[in-house]
Amino acid sequence: MKAKAKDVINNIGLIIIVLAIIIFNIIIGANEKELRILPIGIFIAISFIILLIKKLIFKENLIKSKMDVAILLFMLTLTLPLIFKTYATYQGTVEFILKYFFVFTMYLLLRNVVDSKKKINILVSTTVFASLIPIIWGIDIQHAQKLDFLIEKLDLRYSHGYRISGIFGYPNALSIYTTFCIFLAINRIENSKNILSKIIYFLYIILGSYIVYISYSRVVLVLYILILLLYIGLKNFNRIKNNKKVIKIVSIIILILLICTAILIKFAIKYSKPLEITRRYRITRDFEPSTTYDFVFDISVIKTSENKQNTKLNILEQNRYFNEKTLAVIEPEEGSNKYKINITTSDDYDTLYLKPANNTSDKVIINSCYINGEEYKFAYKYIPQIISRLITTSSLKDASIALRLDYYKTCLKIFKSSPVIGHGGNAWKNLQYAYQDYPFSVKETHSFFFELLISYGIIGVAAFIAIMILLVKNTIKEFTKNSEYRKQFLSIFFGLIAILLYSITFDFTMSFLVIILTVFIYIGILEFENKENVEIKYIDYMVLLVISFIIFILAGANIAKYRVKDYETKIKFAPYVYEYHSKNLINMEDINDLEYLKNVISHEPYMQQNIMNKRYWNAIVKNLGKMDNETIIKYIDFGITNFTKIKPTTLFLFDSTLNRAELMVNAIKMLETLENEELNCRILRIKEQLLKEYKINIVNLQDLRRNNLTEERSIRLTNLYKELLQKVNLVGN
Repeated sequence: MKAKAKDVINNIGLIIIVLAIIIFNIIIGANEKELRILPIGIFIAISFIILLIKKLIFKENLIKSKMDVAILLFMLTLTLPLIFKTYATYQGTVEFILKYFFVFTMYLLLRNVVDSKKKINILVSTTVFASLIPIIWGIDIQHAQKLDFLIEKLDLRYSHGYRISGIFGYPNALSIYTTFCIFLAINRIENSKNILSKIIYFLYIILGSYIVYISYSRVVLVLYILILLLYIGLKNFNRIKNNKKVIKIVSIIILILLICTAILIKFAIKYSKPLEITRRYRITRDFEPSTTYDFVFDISVIKTSENKQNTKLNILEQNRYFNEKTLAVIEPEEGSNKYKINITTSDDYDTLYLKPANNTSDKVIINSCYINGEEYKFAYKYIPQIISRLITTSSLKDASIALRLDYYKTCLKIFKSSPVIGHGGNAWKNLQYAYQDYPFSVKETHSFFFELLISYGIIGVAAFIAIMILLVKNTIKEFTKNSEYRKQFLSIFFGLIAILLYSITFDFTMSFLVIILTVFIYIGILEFENKENVEIKYIDYMVLLVISFIIFILAGANIAKYRVKDYETKIKFAPYVYEYHSKNLINMEDINDLEYLKNVISHEPYMQQNIMNKRYWNAIVKNLGKMDNETIIKYIDFGITNFTKIKPTTLFLFDSTLNRAELMVNAIKMLETLENEELNCRILRIKEQLLKEYKINIVNLQDLRRNNLTEERSIRLTNLYKELLQKVNLVGN
């Protein structure tokens, strides 16, 4: 009877994991979107009940191996910025904890209910077929748009372009996720005895490979091919390692293929083909700074509308800091014509682009282009587009590579300000503007390693590396001693290696909840044969207690979002959500609200920074007559500390820079009117900070290469800045 009950519980747990895989292949869980607290809350609550039954009724250990302990420790490191208050955003830190503990709960559920290879096969098949949801949606977005009505309803990401991205809204994410699922399909072909199943999974591999191709993700394509070749080689290593004849034949075939590929490419790059210009194209030829070049374009224009406006093509120059300058404008007429253009590059030239300047529906086709008499090829006649993209953009000057290097450099600056435990969840979103060397705005760091580094510091990175070491160590150990394990799990391991390598080194794909959930589910599956039994007293009860606390937070968040209307009550149920505080703070400048305002600013120092600080200082001014000297100084000290210690989020947002300076100049004037000697040292602190920021900002204001300003605007803002600080005698005329 007990065994039957246990089977029922395990089957319910399996259904929960299957449903989670399917649902998150629909809603994806993009980091830029609101955290999906309702499905997360439901899944955690049901999983908690199952785990509780497993512990209390069936007396099972929930934490079974060193890997389970390592993952638990990693999850606990996410709470350190919250405990020690080093976080950049209270809401972001809490939401990341909720997200990751949802993943941990699903991992732990899998470890405790998946007790047979049949169940593993069900999960693998579910993942493969569920991945068709974003794939089919991506094809629909590209060609039919029949599912558009669901985009807004489900609050999904939508991106329509020549690269397929599905509901990820990001081609690289769809591409690497599909790559992983291709390896799962290989797993099913190898472990299924049903011919029809093998055919279906083979068809998936063809479709998946096509999706990887049309995503035009260069790194993913190269990684996919390399990992696949490595997998095939390792899979057949035992068969051929002692067969010198086979090794010789394989080596000769590989050598012939490489030589043929090299000859084909060398031949193919001589032949160009016309290219329809629909977006900006980088001219990848090397140009010298301060040099004149003669361009000759043969351009055809086919009118497709009654719009009489001619299409314009701009030749743009971009410098190292992505500032753009128009060097020439071509206005091609209907029909086929040649256009001669002379351009001179600037002394800080970095890259040239050709870009349509207006949105006519006319077809504009470049038939040929010559630069200083030498043909430049925008497209190759005999080379596929993605291979062409690899040839023409594989350099450090390529925008995607150059920008990533700048993001990583900014991450290192952020990391240095809290190297041990980091700045908590969503640190990048809140801190990038305070540390960047030139103005850019990007949602993610484009590297899971750097995301961990700035969010959870050395401790978080070390905890994650420990998981990776255990994963590789345990898997290799099982592979060497268990041929059945190798057959069952080798392809899954290689799929995980692909997704982890790509995410850690090159992109933010692990920010998508569906991907990080998938990664940890399959880490759990690879632990299936691990029979070690870790005994740590009370650890299971501690885990259940932590999960119950997470459920409590999620319950409050769901009540606040779906059941309560007034913001004051919402805050009681979900005090970490900044939006509720922001709406509740409207016209709140009474003396009784000062402490509340102070707490909101201390929790979210980078949210609406100038607006919140202005509101705070206005509240102080309005209530001076209602406070004693000690209380006034307490609130003033907090305002000054917040100004001097918290980095401004306005490094290249110069209107905000001036607003921030004006706010503190007014604060100085207010403090001077109080004629209190105790405040003199506080005034001095504000002046020192204002002067320190002024010296940095003036350099940025006057560096036209980096700041995206015209010379006229730069001079105007500089003069306004000086006038502001002259009011408190910080700068001369």
